[in-house]
Amino acid sequence: MNWGNAIVRKIDHSLNPLPLITGGKPKVTSIEFELHLQGDFKKTSKKVTWLSTDQDLVPVTLYDFDYLLTKDKLEDDDDFDTFLNKNTITETNCVADCNVAALKEDDIIQFDRKGFFRCDRAFKNGQPATFFQIPTGKNM
Repeated sequence: MNWGNAIVRKIDHSLNPLPLITGGKPKVTSIEFELHLQGDFKKTSKKVTWLSTDQDLVPVTLYDFDYLLTKDKLEDDDDFDTFLNKNTITETNCVADCNVAALKEDDIIQFDRKGFFRCDRAFKNGQPATFFQIPTGKNM
């Protein structure tokens, strides 16, 4: 597998079978890469971001909202129901740097390779922080 400037040589997963039984994915415990400088990182679809585990990582949930309609302009004879977007929300559970724990509601932060997000619910009592993506207009 070629990920831009690196070629994946080996991926190790947790031996815990519970995620597979519950329909989840096994936890990746290590990845071995080989540097590939001829690759074009702009054309790669998979990018890796890592965080040190020498900190208290903060669980976060990122929400991205899509358009309600799949057509820019409905005509008089269009059937409204056929142009309703069936999937208008994407939820991504992940972990963030320990500094995210200090964010308050309505703070805005940029997550690498994801975009700008507004904090909807701050990290508190072990509950994940919740962030809503701020639209940039690039997909219009």
